[in-house]
Amino acid sequence: MKKIFFVFLVLLQLSAKSQYLVNYNFIMKSYDSFGESKSVSKGYLYTNEVKSKYIFSRVLNGKYEEVTVHSNKDIEKSSNDRNENQRGDGIGSNVMNNFETDSTFSRVFLNDKNKYFLIKEKNEKLDWKIVNEYKTISELKCQKATTNYNGRDFFVWFTNQIPVSSGPWKFSGLPGLILEVSTFDGNKKYEVTELKKIDYKEFNEAFSVMPKMEIITFENYKKSIVGQVEKIFKYKKSQSPDSDFQISIDDLQFPLIEFK
Repeated sequence: MKKIFFVFLVLLQLSAKSQYLVNYNFIMKSYDSFGESKSVSKGYLYTNEVKSKYIFSRVLNGKYEEVTVHSNKDIEKSSNDRNENQRGDGIGSNVMNNFETDSTFSRVFLNDKNKYFLIKEKNEKLDWKIVNEYKTISELKCQKATTNYNGRDFFVWFTNQIPVSSGPWKFSGLPGLILEVSTFDGNKKYEVTELKKIDYKEFNEAFSVMPKMEIITFENYKKSIVGQVEKIFKYKKSQSPDSDFQISIDDLQFPLIEFK
């Protein structure tokens, strides 16, 4: 009888915590000689006071959850066509934080290996500076904060009306949910599109969908990504050795990397 009561008490405590599902758009702008390009991809955050899971880069029916808009419609069509027949799955890439154990697990896809891997790290402690500026997002009062991550300056808007210390991707550590993230130049931005409370069953199911994967270090993951891009750069450069062709890896998880 005591065991049954204990299980009931644990379930009651879990249900007392508020769980949230927050949908975001990740907007990335870039510029070339043909004009401005803007890609919009979807992300999903499951979070409570104890843990969070951010899901992005899902591949559904062979297609990324991403749309590109370009001032040149031929380039726009080509970019969106490349999103077809992609490798990956509907679970997508994930960033999972446990705030009690101070740990982060990231599910990542490597094209050269054609499979997903798991990276285990310590939670990254961002150096936040809270600013005395406010605005309203989704009818919630939000406050501004700034930080630097991988050599990029960011400002965010968070709300202490939802006291969970999480946000999109690896942005966390503030006294409230982060609803918006932007680089200072505005070229990379997370915007909330929907926010709702969910029950513990739905919340728990989001964490239970995780197949077994080989564990790799972040250093080896980065080495693989850089190696793939460097290989492309060397090939294209060999085709036009006198050109000023260059490639950059402008990914938030790394400092800016350029090949010239």
